[in-house]
Amino acid sequence: MKKLLLILLLVSCPTLRGQTSIAEDGDAPVPRLGLLFGLQSNQHSPEFSALPQIPNCCPQFSDGSGTGLALGALFHYPIDETFAIQLLAGYNQLGAELSQMEVIGNAVQNETVVNADVEHILDTGFDLLTIEPRLSVRPFDLPLGINVGLQAGLILSSSFDQREELVAPRSARFAEGGVVRNEVNGEISDAASLLLAGLAGLSYDLPLSDDIHASPMLDYVFGFSDLVDNLSWSANNLRMAVAISYSFNAAPAPLIEPEPEPEPEPEPEPEPIPEPPVLAAAIDVRGVYDDGSRSPVLNVRIEEVEISETFPLLFHVYFPKGSSDLGSARQNLLNGTETSSFDESKLTPNTLEIYRDVLNILGSRMRANPTAKVTLTGTNDNLGSENNNLDLARTRAEKVKAYLVSAWGVSADNITIRARNLPEVPTNNETADGQAENRRVEVTSPSYALMQPVTLKEISRNLTPASVEIMPRITAAGGLDSWRIDVRDKNNREVAQYSGSDYPNAIELELSELPLGESDNRLSLRLNASDKAGQNTAAATELPVSVLTLNAKRSETKNDIRYDKFSLVLFDFDESRLREIHRTILDLVKSAYTDQSTVTIEGYSDKLGDPAYNKQLAERRCREVQNYLSSSIPQAKMAIKAVGSDRLLYDNTNPEGRNYSRTVQIIIATPVVN
Repeated sequence: MKKLLLILLLVSCPTLRGQTSIAEDGDAPVPRLGLLFGLQSNQHSPEFSALPQIPNCCPQFSDGSGTGLALGALFHYPIDETFAIQLLAGYNQLGAELSQMEVIGNAVQNETVVNADVEHILDTGFDLLTIEPRLSVRPFDLPLGINVGLQAGLILSSSFDQREELVAPRSARFAEGGVVRNEVNGEISDAASLLLAGLAGLSYDLPLSDDIHASPMLDYVFGFSDLVDNLSWSANNLRMAVAISYSFNAAPAPLIEPEPEPEPEPEPEPEPIPEPPVLAAAIDVRGVYDDGSRSPVLNVRIEEVEISETFPLLFHVYFPKGSSDLGSARQNLLNGTETSSFDESKLTPNTLEIYRDVLNILGSRMRANPTAKVTLTGTNDNLGSENNNLDLARTRAEKVKAYLVSAWGVSADNITIRARNLPEVPTNNETADGQAENRRVEVTSPSYALMQPVTLKEISRNLTPASVEIMPRITAAGGLDSWRIDVRDKNNREVAQYSGSDYPNAIELELSELPLGESDNRLSLRLNASDKAGQNTAAATELPVSVLTLNAKRSETKNDIRYDKFSLVLFDFDESRLREIHRTILDLVKSAYTDQSTVTIEGYSDKLGDPAYNKQLAERRCREVQNYLSSSIPQAKMAIKAVGSDRLLYDNTNPEGRNYSRTVQIIIATPVVN
């Protein structure tokens, strides 16, 4: 307290002298005294794991936030029209909640020790008595002040409330029981007695009367010292407040001089003929690139690349609740005549579209391999009408068998039927999504010829940039009436048009949707604008389009890149272990790799569960793949990208979309040199 009184005395002395000089100089600006009311948003930056003498299992707190009140008294002393000295003394609440997530391995779920997510929470409160000497500068001819200064704070009280809460799984408990432990509260020992901080902010004076002002203020206070001795723990805050102040010795209102008698108006001169209002237009184009960046573009480049992609097959057929109707299982069902023209090499290179034909792919392969055998296992969600309903599970499998026999001519002796309640590896049956995945027929076979993925090849056209922004600029002093933008190709055929009557914003043009052809092209963009004075203007620009085909690249002995894309046979729910079918596909990856290739391994998951955990699961899947490939591919040539559920590969509103998202995709880029 003695330190704070000394600071108050030192800062107050020049202020008192200033009051005296004001009294002696009637022309000087007058001081103001007021009260301040506000709120502040506190941001804490801790780097510790526990308070002094308080046990805590947290590895380390790293951030925290909170809100608090800010109350005080303000003295404002103007030096001149530009500079002023301010002194603010008040009460501030600097508390915040610190929180840190951690995965522990000693939780108990159904009498089994499991990993669990816990949250360490430290709710703190700090009440401060503060004093702030500040300098206020008005650089503009506005009542706007830029304020800088220091803050000294005396901690009046400090408290904490500590606990550790088990977040997930929800049914788990700590080994000692319950979902909350380490609950402690009380005063924080070793709290600093005096805090120092710097501040910067803005204020705006709004006169409410001759004597009273309202001043909205926005200050950012950045702490120099730690809240607790021997702990790295600083705090900043953003303060929003309003000060209501009273002016001393306000100057009396000036006497109003009587207005002089108006002089007689001169004879009006003839009005000059007005100039026509300005109407001008310009049009620019900039590219929009894959990373979201934008920059001026001089031309569009279309390049053909060869892509070979391996699509995993999900041999699950899903049924609605209580149903065994194969027609409602989202499968393309063919009759005996249609199956003769089915060709899996002609399938659309789209994962979910390929899934719609998974039974036709199976039937086609069994027709080509007449001795191959499969097992069809029907399952249910074991809840409600499906509780222990093995007859329903068996009927589902029988419906799939009947389709393979009748439509594809598969021998019934090559198909074994089984039934069970939940699948052998079920999805979480406590959620509606998990129950939908557990109502299915699983197809299994020891024959790789039946279960292998589908491999399709295609030539893709990459556009650089993928789209462009048309930037029209119109100046219409007489008011804009209408505008139109025409986009035409080199043969003067219209490929896009935009129009309106309000001033246009940037227009994004998707190039992939335009008929740009197989050879070099040119896009002509013309902007026409009309104003309400009947005037018209126009502006135009051109955008060359170059097409680089595979044949052109290779005939001109230019380097090309071939892309081989592999998606692993899908992982089970919450699983990262490689199975034999995964290793078979990874052996194909090894054979596609050359010393000039680069390999990208991308891991994904479905939407179920915590996003942070899903990213960890995706990384484990990537690491398993990388470890297997490292026997033939240097790790330096392999880049890992764990995406998890941050970007869902497929529609996760249905079971097949979620299953297909539990995968790892491997992309091999190999230069093709002639």
